[in-house]
Amino acid sequence: MIQLFIMPIKLFSLNTYHPSANYFAGLIYMAEGDLTDALESLGWAARSMEYRSNAYSLWLKIGLRKNEIQLAEHYASLSLDFNSTNLNALQLLAILYRKSGENDKLTRIWSPSERSIPWVIFQILRAICRILLQITGHALAQP
Repeated sequence: MIQLFIMPIKLFSLNTYHPSANYFAGLIYMAEGDLTDALESLGWAARSMEYRSNAYSLWLKIGLRKNEIQLAEHYASLSLDFNSTNLNALQLLAILYRKSGENDKLTRIWSPSERSIPWVIFQILRAICRILLQITGHALAQP
C-alpha cells in the first residue's frame, strides 16, 4: 500500500491542491477505510471539472457507507448535475432509494427519461451499433 502513496505525495509536495493527486489520494483513503480524509481529498478534486462528477459519486458512496441518507442523496444530485449519465451515481442512487424504502423515487430512475439507467444503456448500445454498421458497411434499417 505504501507504493500507492508515492505519486500523490510527490504531487502534493509540488501542489497541495492538485486535482488528480487529491482524487487518487481520495481513492486510496477510501480503500483503507479512512472516510474522513477521503472526503477531504475528494472535495479538493471536485473543484476540477475533470473529477467533479466522479468525486461527488464517491461522496455518495461514502454517505451510503456512513448511512447518511440525506447527505448521500445530495451528493447524488450534485454528481448527476455535472454528468446526467454517470452510471455509478445512478446505480448508487438506486441502492440508496431501495435502502431507504423510497420506491416511488426508485421507479423514476428506471422510467424512460434522459436520466434513467435504461436510457443511458440504450444510448450507449445505439452508438456501438452505429459504429459497427459503419465498419461493416451495412445500412441502418429504418422502421
